[in-house]
Parts: sequence; C-alpha cells; structure tokens
Amino acid sequence: MKVITLAVGLSLSLSLSILMAKANPMDDEFQKIAKDYIEQDLQANPEEATELGDHRFDAQLTDYSPEAQARELATQKEFSTS
Repeated sequence: MKVITLAVGLSLSLSLSILMAKANPMDDEFQKIAKDYIEQDLQANPEEATELGDHRFDAQLTDYSPEAQARELATQKEFSTS
C-alpha cells in the first residue's frame, strides 16, 4: 500500500511540475493588466472598494459626473485593447 501511495504522490508531483513548466510567458503580462484594471476600478468606485473590504478610499465618493463617466469609458476601452 505504501508503494502505491508513493507512486501516486510522485506521479502527482511530476504532473504538477510539468503544468508549472508549461506556463505561458504571457501569464505575467496578464497578471499585471488584471492588477492594474482592478486597482483602477477600485479607485474610480470607492464605495465598491469599501464593500469589498478595501478601505483605502473610504473618504471618497464615486464621481458620477459626465466627465468622470467619459474617463471611465476611455479607460475601459484602453483595457479592452490590452
């Protein structure tokens, strides 16, 4: 039984290492874009940030002015082409 457990453990370990070795080099770029997008969204929507537990923007309110909405649309278009 110990031999089977050891074989399964080694097989699983080998499979995981192969999966990690095949990571796409664009993964890091995607992670950066995703992080930047979330950060921008939290800054633009401070009430949403607070609801999610991020209290860095507690002293701010979301700007719903036409200018702010235009900036948000431009930002969304920029991220959609990334």
